[in-house]
Amino acid sequence: MAALRHRRLPLAWSRDGTRMRPLPRFRGYLRKRADAMGENARRELRRRHATLLEASGRHEEAVTELLMAGEAAAARRAAEQVLAGVLDRLDLATAESWLDRMRPTPGPPAPELVSAALRVAFGREQCWRGLRLADEHGPFWWGALPGQPGGSEDLALLLWCFWHAGRTDEARQMLRVMPPAATATSPRPSCPWRTAPPSHRFRTYGPTPRARSRSC
Repeated sequence: MAALRHRRLPLAWSRDGTRMRPLPRFRGYLRKRADAMGENARRELRRRHATLLEASGRHEEAVTELLMAGEAAAARRAAEQVLAGVLDRLDLATAESWLDRMRPTPGPPAPELVSAALRVAFGREQCWRGLRLADEHGPFWWGALPGQPGGSEDLALLLWCFWHAGRTDEARQMLRVMPPAATATSPRPSCPWRTAPPSHRFRTYGPTPRARSRSC
């Protein structure tokens, strides 16, 4: 960076000399040069850019760069740090995009990814996300959810997915392992398609389930 600063280049520098920003015309030139690179070179460039973004605390941008570089495992690790913030601002589009571009990995999924997938499933009316999680990892996995931080809410959302998909027997099994406080506001088997946990149990990730028709 010090060597670059002493050259006559169309760059705007920060006061401490640690950051630079190319001026518009020069930025366009750099983009053209990047587009002319081979695929492997572009991937390496994106990986290095992601490293710089993470070092500066810009983790969400780093996730996007890593995904574009094809580094799904590294993107997953970075996403786990920031998904809670993405969901707190109800940015389901970003969470959905990240989840769809991350390949599944062996073993139980990270709790952050589970919470994100289930909240996207609820907010986007995509019950299949919850069904896929449960089918891949089995009853032992979802049966342990109530013992984890935030796991009771995750299990309630998973139950919602099964109830609205018509898999009511499995939904009742989930209901049996839910803590008493959560069970009091969970779906009752008398009305499987239009009954779901009241909206006050969750943040507002999407329309209240009572207002929906069978859509999963």
